[in-house]
Amino acid sequence: MAYLLLYVDDIMLTASSTTQLRRFIDSLSHEFSLKDLGELHHFLGVSVQPAGAGLFLSQRQYTEEILARAGMSNCKPCSTPVDTNHKLSTTGAPVDNATDYRSIAGALQYLMFTRPDIEYAVQQACLHMHDPREPHANLLKRILCYLKGTLDHGLQLHRTSPASLTAYTDADWAGCPTLAITHIRSVRAWAQQGTAALAASVATGLAHVDALHAALGDLLDLPEAQAALSGAGGSVDRLLDSFLRLADAHGCFQEAVVPLKQDVAEALAAVRRRDGARLASAVRSQRRAGKELARLAATASECAVGPSRLSILGGGHGSSAEVEVTGLLMESAAATASASAALFGAVAAMLGSVAAESCSCKGTAALACLVTKNNKKAPAPGSGSEEIAVAERLEELEEFIEEMEAGSEKVFRSLVQTRVALLNIHTLHIF
Repeated sequence: MAYLLLYVDDIMLTASSTTQLRRFIDSLSHEFSLKDLGELHHFLGVSVQPAGAGLFLSQRQYTEEILARAGMSNCKPCSTPVDTNHKLSTTGAPVDNATDYRSIAGALQYLMFTRPDIEYAVQQACLHMHDPREPHANLLKRILCYLKGTLDHGLQLHRTSPASLTAYTDADWAGCPTLAITHIRSVRAWAQQGTAALAASVATGLAHVDALHAALGDLLDLPEAQAALSGAGGSVDRLLDSFLRLADAHGCFQEAVVPLKQDVAEALAAVRRRDGARLASAVRSQRRAGKELARLAATASECAVGPSRLSILGGGHGSSAEVEVTGLLMESAAATASASAALFGAVAAMLGSVAAESCSCKGTAALACLVTKNNKKAPAPGSGSEEIAVAERLEELEEFIEEMEAGSEKVFRSLVQTRVALLNIHTLHIF
């Protein structure tokens, strides 16, 4: 068996035996003009050195070139490529020269071929190449300082592979809240839209809320997160209360939605049949439902104001892990509350709007007139188009409620699951 690696006009060959390798080289020489450079020592910037029962791959020269390009050839070495006690910030002053930042970060990506130990740090630096800030530049400098102290590091290839499979991960357990923060921002941005936009994207918004709580579920499964919450008794109590009230609000909506759908269907049937009395009765029921939804919106709004992370644990006396995890949960509860309040309020507003249109003199009054007067008499001018408009609004409301019913049920279950996970952690700590 023989292997050939070709890059432009550079060729690297290896085979299972020296005889086979020689035969392969002779065959290529008959077809192409080749120069045999002997045993492999250097290929595409990678140094190859025989070491024991295998090969050692190194990019020391390339690393030194990167350090020289960055003006850090004489920098002080450090033992790790990232600061293990702090998380990378997304804010800060812009770097003076973004082009240099991108150039160094890009060069480090090629170095990862033989330096898998810097992959996570380089990946974090490359995430911000579009808008590098001072914290990102400091990360890049730390990587270079780490490389300065590990110039002799590389990749060891063994002649025979072990029978077992070894896997590595760069996950830092509960230390990376990026996913949950992304969902929090999506939920808040969606909740700030107007009623019409909320109605048009209700499924998307509730999916964001559901995804947020799925991320929280993964976080609460981690031993590190559980350990961080074990010392935050008072904060966990407040979180349990917030999630309970939000779950209760969505549970109440699930109870109210069945008669509400019946009222909307009744109003729609009354409009189509021009039954003014029936429509008036349905509108009264809708108004009562609207008041209940407004109450649910107010209840959810009370959970929407979350304390700052420094005040979460009594003035910031807890550990950084406690502040981080508890603060993330409180922000999640606040974002869920804002979205819930916006949804309940949107339904209440749509109910009020449709009820007002239905009860206007050109709506219910015209329908009642059609019922009580002679059937042969022509309807009032324009009453037909008004009925169509009211019917369309009721159909929109009906569709909105159906979408929200399905999404709200998922959110209700997610809230209950999040609260149960928190309660289990809290109970284990107490006992």
